[in-house]
Amino acid sequence: SVSNLSCLYGNDKGYPCMIVEQTRIIVATTGDRPTLLFACLNSLYKLMPEYKVVVVAQETPDIVKKNLLTLQKIRKEWGLEFVWHDKKSGPHSAKVSVLEKYPDTELWVSMDDDMEVIKETNYKTALEKALESKVGIISCNWVRTESLIAKRDNKDKFVSQKLIYTGGGFVFSKKIAKLVLQLPNRPYSFDDCLWAGVAYSEGYTNYRYLGSLCIHRVCSKGGRQSFLMKAESALPPDGYVIMTPCKKQMYPYKTANYYMPKPNEVHPDAEANHIRNKKG
Repeated sequence: SVSNLSCLYGNDKGYPCMIVEQTRIIVATTGDRPTLLFACLNSLYKLMPEYKVVVVAQETPDIVKKNLLTLQKIRKEWGLEFVWHDKKSGPHSAKVSVLEKYPDTELWVSMDDDMEVIKETNYKTALEKALESKVGIISCNWVRTESLIAKRDNKDKFVSQKLIYTGGGFVFSKKIAKLVLQLPNRPYSFDDCLWAGVAYSEGYTNYRYLGSLCIHRVCSKGGRQSFLMKAESALPPDGYVIMTPCKKQMYPYKTANYYMPKPNEVHPDAEANHIRNKKG
């Protein structure tokens, strides 16, 4: 049919339909940054309305929940969906609940509520790369504020990296989602490095993609910091990443006072497994 042909060759925006139709974007929020959250959602609606978006909302105030449901109602043509958590469950558990709800989704973009897509955001190329059999997780490029956009050189280039971060959103396929779902579901203090460590241990290659840019207002109040202040997080399972205790205690619970692993801080077991399981 004509519609099938148009999907084969891409829609009028030049996006392959298969990529768009089989992708979900996760936006994780802790409910305490509604201004940032709605800026994030408005940017997605304005620039990427063809993508399905799932907001995983933790400990959301009633007024924010009401406004989110109103947004869904007035933009019914947009694929906006929700997963609700009564308590702050942390980035890993929150996003895992979305992966569990939509197990047949082929491709994923993981975002936080303090991010905004811009005209320089290009998830499409990263999503196409994520479909390759040897590819693990791809982290896209980012800037902290609008004023830095012009200073960033967006090369259409993939750079391999053992561990990756959320950055300007990270992209992965169903094969990686299945691995993540095999982890014990505990309130880990981060998802990005751990998931990358799992993919790396299974022999996949992770990448940074320099050709997509997004605003990520890191260090904004709330979010992951509020989770670590109010709830006891869990250390990641052994064998994936190297955890180093902080010199100074920042959070009330001991398990939260560890530095984020650096890009090469892969556990020796994961290094050995990567060599043994290397794809291709």
